[in-house]
Amino acid sequence: MKKNKLLLCSEGFSIFGGWIDFIVILSIAAFKFNINSFEISVLSAGILLPSIVFVKYIGVLSNSKNTINYLMISLLIRAIIGIIIIFCESLLIFSFFVVLRATFNSFNLPAIQTIAANNVSETDRNSYYTSLNIVNSISKILAPSLGGIIALVYDSNYSLILSSIFTVISFIIIFCIRNSLNIVQTERKNEKKIKLKNK
Repeated sequence: MKKNKLLLCSEGFSIFGGWIDFIVILSIAAFKFNINSFEISVLSAGILLPSIVFVKYIGVLSNSKNTINYLMISLLIRAIIGIIIIFCESLLIFSFFVVLRATFNSFNLPAIQTIAANNVSETDRNSYYTSLNIVNSISKILAPSLGGIIALVYDSNYSLILSSIFTVISFIIIFCIRNSLNIVQTERKNEKKIKLKNK
């Protein structure tokens, strides 16, 4: 039960961190680089497209025996890119890192679902996924609003920093419980069962 809560907390921080700067990134693009509404729509598409374009590869990686490692790497890279974006002075470089960040972000939810499927018991699974959907829905509303308020009162960079902090917290939680997650052991057991049947 404790492991379930930590998994949910990790995903909650990650989702919130992923949404908190969505509007802020578009605002930075508009005010810092003076792009027009059409260019903003193109950038928005660039943020959303990776999860569609790379869906096949994301599915393969999220269902591999190294899913936990891939998840931690993607979280860490996403946090680093969030800080790099602050220092981008070119629209092209800015857009590149924004889309790259979105690519790593798109791996997060499928990976955590695979990990949950291997570690959350069947009796707790419905409750876990319901809670995860609630967190996701709330984050889509509250996180961008919070990011916008921070950008308005302080500076847009603080929203990006806060997003990276949330992502790092998610990484730390997964890192701390990684040894108790049994996705690799489960797959190995399945492989052994297949070998015994073949014999």
